[in-house]
Amino acid sequence: MESKDGGVSIKGHTQASDSWNSKGERVTMARTQLKELQEQMRYVQDDNLVEKYQMEKSLETQLEKWRNIEERATKQKARVL
Repeated sequence: MESKDGGVSIKGHTQASDSWNSKGERVTMARTQLKELQEQMRYVQDDNLVEKYQMEKSLETQLEKWRNIEERATKQKARVL
């Protein structure tokens, strides 16, 4: 049986916690990648600076996306409980 959050119910519990952890890991990974890129941009004079700025924007967008997903999941989880 599927629950509202897409997890499979097992005696009142769902496997949604696995996807919940995955969202948190994705936020952490996006933050780490963004931080590393910003460090490279700060200390390295590189000919590909424009490309790095575009990559930074992409990573910021990705981070914002996963933070929003995580926030919606938190709200949904609170409603279920």
